[in-house]
Amino acid sequence: MATRKGTIALAGHNPTKVAFKDDILAFILGTNAAPFDLSTDGLTLIADPNGDGDETATFNCAAGKHESGLNPVVDLSAELDTKFQIQVDDDAGGAQVVTLIVAGKNTGELIAAEMQTKIQALGGVYEGVTVAYSGEVPNDLYTITSGTKGTGSKVRITRAVDHNVTEELELGPDGGTDTDGTGDFANAAAASIAEVLAVIVTDMAGFTGSNVAGALKLTANEGEPNSIVMGNGTANDILGFVNLDADYGTQGLGYGTDMADVNYVVVATFNGVAAANLPDDNLSIGNKSTSGFEVQSETEASTYSVDLLIEGEEAA
Repeated sequence: MATRKGTIALAGHNPTKVAFKDDILAFILGTNAAPFDLSTDGLTLIADPNGDGDETATFNCAAGKHESGLNPVVDLSAELDTKFQIQVDDDAGGAQVVTLIVAGKNTGELIAAEMQTKIQALGGVYEGVTVAYSGEVPNDLYTITSGTKGTGSKVRITRAVDHNVTEELELGPDGGTDTDGTGDFANAAAASIAEVLAVIVTDMAGFTGSNVAGALKLTANEGEPNSIVMGNGTANDILGFVNLDADYGTQGLGYGTDMADVNYVVVATFNGVAAANLPDDNLSIGNKSTSGFEVQSETEASTYSVDLLIEGEEAA
């Protein structure tokens, strides 16, 4: 039979977790594994470490695009030129030929719709490409936008070998402008755990992020009291967190071994609490395991010190 003792501080939230060995910092593990779809620009992860106030990580992303020069042709109905080449997101298949049906395409809107239809018909990374015509002469232009967002999002237009139409549409080398995608991810629709962790390191203080089988684990840095409380971030559901989900760490008693079984007895007594407060602060011991137990306080917000005396068989 072994006797163990120690003093803890109630966590200010039920339960207060106690370990026989060392402290365990407060942590919350997301329930979803990467890749994550964070393709809505400005999604947030919010958490409060150690009661110091909310920290926010903001996930940014933008799509790559190609814009024509100003004042392109808006009537192709009588043109013989019908082709251009496009490569999206560094497609390994290289540039793809797009052939337009120009009959009846006598407005910028109709031409843009025809380009979009033929590009999307290529399949794969081209399926999400959009094409828009905007503005009024002489400030009108065509914008071809990748369906992905992030640093890997790109649109490149080149001339066709025959019946090239880039001159009329002022695309590619004939007046077009490339703007590559930006953000925190190569492809925000398939964000990796490493990319998410990099944003947390930059944007959030008071936490350590880690990868647990592809899921995001947030661990509060050392603090007294130690805690982590999730905020109402717009990326919560995607990353597998719940608003107001909380952990208050585990206070260790500093012993080198656990207990042999759960048949030990715990006596908990307030340390230095005024008599007037005692009727509102009864204590209960629960959830016993060989590695520790939990202390429940009648007043959940209590942070009083508690002396512990444990009798039982220690592990070998």
